Amino acid sequence: MSIAFVYALGLLLVIPYLAGWEALGWVGMTVGILGAWIVIGIAKCCESGKEEDEEILGTYVTEARYYEPWTEKIKHEDEETGEVTYEEVEHDEEWEITVAEGDIFDIDEDEYEEFVSLFGNEEEEEADHYGEAEGEIIDPGYCYTTTWPGTFETASYEYVRRSYKNPLLRTNNVYTDEKLDEKTIKTYHLEKYGCKGLYGKVKGEDVDALEDEIRDYNCWMREKNIKLNFILLENEKSSRAMLWQQYWHNGKRNTINAVVGVDSKHKIQWAHVFGWQNEAACIKLRNFITGQETLSDITTHISQVWDILKENYALPDFKQYDFVQGKFPLTGTLVALTICIGLFCGLFCRPPQYNDRAYLHIQQGSYQQAKNELHQYLQQHPEDAIAQNNLGVLYFRDKQFDEAEKMLNRAVEQVEQLARDNAANVYRNRGTLYRETNRKKQAIADYKKSIEKYHYATKSYCVLYRLYTDLGYKKSRWALQEQYNNYISGNLKEDCEGDKDQVTFMFEETDFMKDRGIVKLINEIFNNI
Repeated sequence: MSIAFVYALGLLLVIPYLAGWEALGWVGMTVGILGAWIVIGIAKCCESGKEEDEEILGTYVTEARYYEPWTEKIKHEDEETGEVTYEEVEHDEEWEITVAEGDIFDIDEDEYEEFVSLFGNEEEEEADHYGEAEGEIIDPGYCYTTTWPGTFETASYEYVRRSYKNPLLRTNNVYTDEKLDEKTIKTYHLEKYGCKGLYGKVKGEDVDALEDEIRDYNCWMREKNIKLNFILLENEKSSRAMLWQQYWHNGKRNTINAVVGVDSKHKIQWAHVFGWQNEAACIKLRNFITGQETLSDITTHISQVWDILKENYALPDFKQYDFVQGKFPLTGTLVALTICIGLFCGLFCRPPQYNDRAYLHIQQGSYQQAKNELHQYLQQHPEDAIAQNNLGVLYFRDKQFDEAEKMLNRAVEQVEQLARDNAANVYRNRGTLYRETNRKKQAIADYKKSIEKYHYATKSYCVLYRLYTDLGYKKSRWALQEQYNNYISGNLKEDCEGDKDQVTFMFEETDFMKDRGIVKLINEIFNNI
């Protein structure tokens, strides 16, 4: 890390010098270095930390439901006029299932009817939509439910996903193989690991029977969190099994995978079994499979597979791999440093801005000099809303209302370039000008726009509240109080005591990256090429 540290320090010293502006200073350098090391720390944690993986469990459907269309009435109230309207919204019908693990899945109408036929029961009750309704429920409709009767013959199987932490995913170790290229995957018809138990292109009645047994096993063994997969390959070499093992990266934490090679008559030629840290289970299951003559024999003696896994399969405990750390490369360190330091150079490496100088003159009472600074800046940046606002405020303080209005009008034209709170300030400043020159309706309009731009603009609420009070607009004042409660909550009369109408200066650069050190340096380089 010492090389990276020197690299960081060099950037902090060299970039400001090349830019031709004042150095970052100790504050900028300190913040830049600390920020760079924070980025490195975060990157190292991401690189070496535990990664999320997922396992798949077999389960069965416990309930299927059909919800009729239902209707609710939603209330709408206009903030300005207080007018109340109602809208009737009709929701579409829905079908869904719940499995033994508690997960809920959407289905279609035909699937629901199949469950009704399979389970042999259906009950009707008024639907409960109160948790999802936004207004008053007019017609809740009915919910029809069919429930699994609890018999093995009527079980309908599904799969669910569960996540777990696998700290070995981002490390090189004996359990993680290199990824196969897409050409190899397509050539050998490799399938992604997913929510089923039987893979491969082999077809036949005996294959279907084996698949049914595997689904049964994966469902009823779910409490032990063990999933069994069979991969059937017809007239293939045993070396093909290693491609599946590599593609699946040795499988998931809770799976054991049997790759079985058969001939065209489905006679067993070879078997390869793999799974995480379960050598005993893999060997015994392989010996069992190779001891059978055909796929049908496996189905016939499937109970022995269950016994083998019950006695020999153990879920691996990944806590024993907590010591594993991913190596964070120097290249990544330097990239992280470069990004972070570049950002801090862009923020800190800049000369004093026009607003800083103008504000200094304002604090000293040198208003004319402040005007000169802003006029000079606006000749080069005629569309800068903050500069226009500040110059308008200076004119307002000098009671040069015509000039102030011109500048504030120009600022309003460019208001979209500002952050919400600054945009609210511009409208409030012009509203104060209108109020001072006895144009109260125009003032009200600007104060409302100020609040629209920034709902938490307390000063705009206060001055508008006082204006409504002066004009005797009781309803408007009540509506404003209600709007105030929606965002800030409080009593306007009490909150605004002692608050005075005033115009506001703004002293932040409008464009976040405008005239900043590293950005300007890059622009100058390209302009001179």
